[in-house]
Amino acid sequence: MKIVLFGLNGRGGMMHYTSQFANALTKYAEVYVVLPSYTRPFLFDKKVNLIRLNASPSIRGTALGTINIIQHKNLVKLINSINPDVIHFMDNHPWYVYYCNKFKSKVYVTQHDPKLHSGEQFSLLGLVSAYVNKVLRNRADKIIVHGDSLKDYLTHIRLPTSKIKVIPMGNFDFFTKWSKPTRKEKMTILFFGRIVKYKGLDILLRAIHVVKTQMPNIKLIIAGEGDIKPYEHLMKGIEKNLEIHNEYVEDYQVAQLFQRSKLVVLPYLDATQSAIAPIAYSFKVPVIATAVGSIPEEVDDTTGMLIAPNNVEMLADAIFYMINRNDLDKLGENGYNRMKKMMDWDKIVKEVYQ
Repeated sequence: MKIVLFGLNGRGGMMHYTSQFANALTKYAEVYVVLPSYTRPFLFDKKVNLIRLNASPSIRGTALGTINIIQHKNLVKLINSINPDVIHFMDNHPWYVYYCNKFKSKVYVTQHDPKLHSGEQFSLLGLVSAYVNKVLRNRADKIIVHGDSLKDYLTHIRLPTSKIKVIPMGNFDFFTKWSKPTRKEKMTILFFGRIVKYKGLDILLRAIHVVKTQMPNIKLIIAGEGDIKPYEHLMKGIEKNLEIHNEYVEDYQVAQLFQRSKLVVLPYLDATQSAIAPIAYSFKVPVIATAVGSIPEEVDDTTGMLIAPNNVEMLADAIFYMINRNDLDKLGENGYNRMKKMMDWDKIVKEVYQ
């Protein structure tokens, strides 16, 4: 069996997902991955055949820097010469509108975010993503999502149930290879990932103001790229309680952030799913998360705590309660075991192509 995976979002969570999926798939198929020229090859097993497109890592460059139509036409010829059984689009990228009708192979589509997040409906990138999702869904022989709630959404917009497959996000324990002897900080919690409005950083910062009145030494690590200026007014008065890494966090830097942290917090206002919980589980760190999207399918009271979204007092109470629990290590172990059992890549790739 020959399978070509498209992963044109060449860094971050989407590429982490694509690489781990591809590596597991090599046990069962001949695997090719189309990816940008800037993607670092160390994520991939040597058995994966890498096909590179010239592109820039910037958002603008990723979308538009591959405008040279000749390389795309050449890629179509190359893939047709491979004659794959399946073309699988692993993320969302504008060029997939061009590619999805160029092949006679079966087309599979993984939609991590089948619907837009709050605030994205009025942005150009959001509108483009929604259009690409729609085109891919119409072309797909099979659509993969990471939760039953997302399947419900697709059936609600009248996609046939027979086309939809629900699989777990998958585990990201490859980050643990960068682990070092690190002391866990008893009063430290972590907000990790891109800083965008729907992730609720403002709610978390307000909650830290409340928690600080009872726990003056509470520390919040904020680690991720994005515009942090809209949140600066909420940081006044808690500057000493914050550690900020407002940048793209390289893979080798991830381990120590999670190793240091007592809790990981996902205060999302809305969501489809999240790869952050599986990363936390890799390091045996419990998770506080809001009950939005398919996150309740990843987090429960055996691995952390679920709360309502957009509620400062509830989040503050949850942080205070969880940080003082005596069984956090048990919750961390439960998360790790859940990841190993339910998010195993071998099981995932078998289920996708069975």
